[in-house]
Amino acid sequence: MMCGRCSGRDYNKPEVLGIELMDSVTMNTKLIAKSEAAMECKVVQVIPVQDHIMFIAEVQETHFNPEYKHLSSCEGFAKLEVR
Repeated sequence: MMCGRCSGRDYNKPEVLGIELMDSVTMNTKLIAKSEAAMECKVVQVIPVQDHIMFIAEVQETHFNPEYKHLSSCEGFAKLEVR
């Protein structure tokens, strides 16, 4: 498994692993095209917490893959779709 163990500076992970990417809507980055869901977030605060760093972010855009069923909530209403 390369993800999380090898630097993207040294390997083109999407190419090596056969991962299809797609353009994001609000940011200059790529998203994994076949992921079940993805969020584009803007970092608004960075907080050091002991030996970790906590990022506070605002969600700019959400993406849901129509090939999957989702559990979602919007303004208090929820919908559950079973795979």
